[in-house]
Amino acid sequence: MQEQTLSLCIITKNEENNLSRCLDSVKHLVNEIILVDTGSTDHTITIAKQYGAHVYQEKWQNDFSKARNACLDKATGDWILILDADEALDPNDRDKLQQWISTTTLDGAHFTIRNYLGGDAAGDFTVHNGFRLLRNTGEYCFAGEIHEQIVRKDGKPIGNRFSIEPIHIDHYGYLEEEIRKKGKRKRNIPLLEKQLRRDPQNAFTLFNMGNEYLALGDYGKALSYYQKAYVHMNPEQAYVPHLFFRIANCLQNANRMDEADRYLQEALSIYPNGTDFLFLQAFGRHKCGKDTMAVRGYETCLEMGEPPSALQFVEGCGTYRAACQLAELYFELEDYEMAVLYYNRTLAYNPRLTNLLYRIGTALHKLYNSADEVHGKLRAYFADPEYLPNKIVLIDILLNEHCMAPARMELTNWKSTGEFERERLYLHARAAFLDRRFEDASDWFGRILSQTRSPKQILAGMERESACYLYALLQLMETAEHSGQLRLIRSSAGDLFYRICLQMDAISRQAPDVYLHDADNGDAVAAGCMLIFDKLLMAGAYDLFERLLPIINYANTPKVLLYLAGLYQKRGFSSMAVKNVLRSVKEMDTLDAFGAALLYHSIHA
Repeated sequence: MQEQTLSLCIITKNEENNLSRCLDSVKHLVNEIILVDTGSTDHTITIAKQYGAHVYQEKWQNDFSKARNACLDKATGDWILILDADEALDPNDRDKLQQWISTTTLDGAHFTIRNYLGGDAAGDFTVHNGFRLLRNTGEYCFAGEIHEQIVRKDGKPIGNRFSIEPIHIDHYGYLEEEIRKKGKRKRNIPLLEKQLRRDPQNAFTLFNMGNEYLALGDYGKALSYYQKAYVHMNPEQAYVPHLFFRIANCLQNANRMDEADRYLQEALSIYPNGTDFLFLQAFGRHKCGKDTMAVRGYETCLEMGEPPSALQFVEGCGTYRAACQLAELYFELEDYEMAVLYYNRTLAYNPRLTNLLYRIGTALHKLYNSADEVHGKLRAYFADPEYLPNKIVLIDILLNEHCMAPARMELTNWKSTGEFERERLYLHARAAFLDRRFEDASDWFGRILSQTRSPKQILAGMERESACYLYALLQLMETAEHSGQLRLIRSSAGDLFYRICLQMDAISRQAPDVYLHDADNGDAVAAGCMLIFDKLLMAGAYDLFERLLPIINYANTPKVLLYLAGLYQKRGFSSMAVKNVLRSVKEMDTLDAFGAALLYHSIHA
């Protein structure tokens, strides 16, 4: 069979930060790059030309289909690969794509899009199927000003000419920084409003409007649009499973668990192999304290396995996520043996989830009184416990569990190679803190913050933790002059955390100075305070903790008492945790899933 040629079609505007990653992912696969630019003022065009792209400049007409079709019209390959600049083809799937276009008789394919969320691409992601590959016959075009859909030019149904293939695209456009820089919501919402003025009952447009508000974190407004879409939906359309999932997600976020459960039950009646619906249902039941039903739901998810790609919204609901939720549920129920069993199963599904080793360490410490036995069990999780990155994590877990003798032994047996010296100093500093050798610990944490971070650093939160320890030590040691240490804290943990420290100083001196304000992020203030308080409780400095506690009045968030309850629960003060959850309900009219579960378990204990 004659080798098939492949054109990349891409539309851009001010994509200099993303374009190279996208083009690098396909440059050895495509025969030509067709790029239509709609008004870039940065270096996008220069970068494109460095990759040999054919660049065409088109005026932006508030219509994605027009730009997309202008790009398709210029492609000369047998096939067209359609990507956005903030996407990249998974390198493991290049051969799969080449094989598919060489053998198929179909006209196109949807791929699995992994939409990364939050602050970085190492975090969580959702998945959906997106149309990305088209046979270049001239029969097809895009329609719709936004969230454009592929259609036949003659208006006939596409039928079964397209498939869904297990080829993966990584999408970075939902990362917080990307959304902020591009102002996507500001661009998209007016286009959708224009469509709704023309067709106010268009379920797909209503669904997409809900997605915009969901991305903004406005769950109430998102739910309003989703429920309007639900009224007019056609269950056979591809977006409808996503609609059910997102309605239920919004309802759970509003703590309307019974309503969410009903939507999920309806979804399962239409899509009985939808593992993700069952997972979300089990999650809601768990949060309601219906533990037996939650266990049964998660176990059924594992029996079903991953759903068909058209019904997958979050990776792992039939494998590692369900196993991990079972582990967490059993951990809450203090059945630590079952918790370890399911943590092990989670790691078998997804060995990359190495942070679970910290939860396993805690569970093992609950099961075994002997620190040496905990040490031996933990070492068995590492193929080579003497490999320094593994040793660092092992010692860090042992220190978390206050297994001091094996932690000291591991530190003593550290065979220095010159690598990871900051990690070694950090672990020595933590051990000194727990041994109440506060002067050594203060000196070492200060030295860590004075040194440059290594790109190979194993413990991701080491700088912030060092800053927390250092400030707690300044309070514990009643260090009068510590402006130099505060400068180190500011440079490593940021201005807001620095001002939290200044405010604690003022409270300690009973001074009227104010460093925190209502405009500050209240959740960030509360979280920063809890990090310092955690160290004081670890040191047994209960009087000092009580003296500094008034700083929570500066955390402008209704969840502040829930933050405090979480800290008490973490450190084993369960009655104080429950007391603060009740205070949160009474004084702040605020209760989250953690608080609700805590109250439920305290009542049924």
